[in-house]
Amino acid sequence: MAHDISVSALRSERMSPSGPALAVLLHVAVVALLWWLSVHQPHPPPPDELIEVTFEQPKPPKPKAPEPPPPTPPKQAAPTVVPTPPGLRPPAPI
Repeated sequence: MAHDISVSALRSERMSPSGPALAVLLHVAVVALLWWLSVHQPHPPPPDELIEVTFEQPKPPKPKAPEPPPPTPPKQAAPTVVPTPPGLRPPAPI
C-alpha cells in the first residue's frame, strides 16, 4: 500500500518557480492598488454656508378712525290704507 499515491500527486510535490513569483506579484499589485485608492479617494464637498431664518411676530394693525354712521334717510309718511267694508272686494290696482 505504499504505492497508492497517484502519478499526478508525485508531479505536484515540486512547484515551478513562476508560481510563487506570480503569487507574490499578485499580492504586491493588490496592496499597491489598495494604497492608491486610499490616497486618491474623492474628498467630500465643503459644507454650505448656513442660512439663518428668523420669524417675527406681525405688527398689530393701526387702529382706524371710526367711520361716521351713514346718514339716515328721511322718514316717509306711511301710505294710508282705506279699510274696505266687509263683503266687498278691495279696489283693483290701476
